[in-house]
Amino acid sequence: FPDLGVLYFRSDIVSQEDAQKLKSGNYTWDDLFEMAEKYQGEKGTEYGILFQATNNEGLICNLNEFTANFENLEEGLKMMKRFVDASITPDDITAYNEGKTEAFVNGKAVFARNWPYMNGLFKENTEGVISPDVVDYAPLPEGSTVGGWLVGINKNTKHLGAAKKFVEFLVGPEGQKINATVGSYLPGYNALLEDQDVLAANKLLSSEGFKKALANTISRPVLGNYSEASDKIITAAHAYLTKKNATDEDLANAVKAIQQALGK
Repeated sequence: FPDLGVLYFRSDIVSQEDAQKLKSGNYTWDDLFEMAEKYQGEKGTEYGILFQATNNEGLICNLNEFTANFENLEEGLKMMKRFVDASITPDDITAYNEGKTEAFVNGKAVFARNWPYMNGLFKENTEGVISPDVVDYAPLPEGSTVGGWLVGINKNTKHLGAAKKFVEFLVGPEGQKINATVGSYLPGYNALLEDQDVLAANKLLSSEGFKKALANTISRPVLGNYSEASDKIITAAHAYLTKKNATDEDLANAVKAIQQALGK
């Protein structure tokens, strides 16, 4: 099934004017930074924004978005560092993965960048969890990283026939409908994007902001040695983001290392 980055925000905190600006996609990282500062602390929130900045693949996805598909690497990395160092993010934001970003679900932040699955975690009338009706969605300023998930079978399984049948069910229309309605995952069948049961269970799919995100996706670098390059990019970016009092030279070194990993 497909996947893409989405900006979640508290619709009961953000003004209608700012919300419309976000959902239109006509805003910048500077605008988002200012909004995170503006609304931080309202309705019990502790942080302005959460995203993935730990040293794993999620960091590349976020860096991809901050840098406009690695086209504006220096400015994007510098902007990401600005978010990391500011009081709008947790002190340990560089240890945040998708799971830790779920603190948004518990009402800890005004904004959060995460994947569609998180939409399935909001619950009505559940203590410590915000309700779906106070959540809205927006595309990322420079495009949303697109990805996807595959299903495999262990070749050593003793139950190959049953495993194949289960996989066929899981990736078929019925299984994908269950994933979409219960788990908030994006269905891989276009028809399910218009299925009334799916739309009723998953308001993300019919939201203006999500449709904008879906129309403006960006892929990670397409490289023959992606696994090796990915490790180098993560190492260079995380070293810069975690460095206290980082200098222009530190930024230049990080940019150089990432460009080399990209083959530029």
